[in-house]
Amino acid sequence: MDKTINYSIRPLRKEETSLLKDFLYEAIFIPEGMEAPSRDVVNLPELKVYIEHFGTKEDDFCLVADCDGKVVGAVWVRIMNDYGHIDDQTPSLSIALYKEYRNKGIGSHLMKKMIELLRRKGYKRVSLSVQKANRAVRLYLTLGFKVVKETMDEFIMANELNEEIRMDKYIIRSWSKDDFSTLAKYLNNKKIWDNCRDSLPYPYSENDAQQFIQFVLSQNEQNNYCIEVNQEAAGNISFTRGTDVERYNAELGYWLAEPYWGKGIMTQMLALAIDSYFYCTEVIRIYANVYANNRASMRVLEKIGFRKCGIHHNACFKNGEYIDCHYYELLKEDFSNQIK
Repeated sequence: MDKTINYSIRPLRKEETSLLKDFLYEAIFIPEGMEAPSRDVVNLPELKVYIEHFGTKEDDFCLVADCDGKVVGAVWVRIMNDYGHIDDQTPSLSIALYKEYRNKGIGSHLMKKMIELLRRKGYKRVSLSVQKANRAVRLYLTLGFKVVKETMDEFIMANELNEEIRMDKYIIRSWSKDDFSTLAKYLNNKKIWDNCRDSLPYPYSENDAQQFIQFVLSQNEQNNYCIEVNQEAAGNISFTRGTDVERYNAELGYWLAEPYWGKGIMTQMLALAIDSYFYCTEVIRIYANVYANNRASMRVLEKIGFRKCGIHHNACFKNGEYIDCHYYELLKEDFSNQIK
């Protein structure tokens, strides 16, 4: 959070309801290179539903960021049949800030306060709709939202509010010498090995695990993050620094124990690890290679904001056959602009 900006989070006042029309316009995602629509666009029926007669329904809630008496951002929810609609018990969330107040931590602060408010009110979850090209997807992932539906252009995301300690159950941390037994238990899995380089031993023994942890603990720079799930070491996220003219690049690698696949854990943990790694190092670019049959891994990278650069045909020889490799990259400047 930018400490040079003094602001407070408070409920929207009745006399300020008209401001939501401005923030609804600011919430419209405009892809790079596209011309902004007329401000009259907020009068379209599919957009008016977000703000019309706001405050008259029992499920209407709005919090604003107040900077020296000026409202500079707002987050609001209501149950409505909008783009992010899931069911008639789940409020849909909208958020916007004026441009000069973005990327300063205010947006994430607003959302956290709204999530806390909805928990206290007893709501089970909250939803939102976001364009796939909008890098704000990464912010929502770090706040516990998961993709529950998708169209060609949009993600419908939901935050299960009753899972109040979700991020305590799934954390990233440094490796410990005591992790070797669970590391061996989970990594001794042919399905995981099939999507890794052959340098990863298989079968994977406790001795292999001890050697890996010893190596990690000997490094001067943290480039391996343990994924802990339910108090067990259940995965790893690694960054391998480039050398020479590629020394400000790092290759990303990751795996997660099979019992936790498909739960959104890896997407959230990757976003946190990448944020930490960019902050702690001089690396400006992270890239990843994914085997052609590993569609789930590609989706994880795309949700975080990685861009596919191309496909390297027959680039890898795995399990006795040549396979294509999909090449992804993520620049620090792109990631940082939306993660705050």
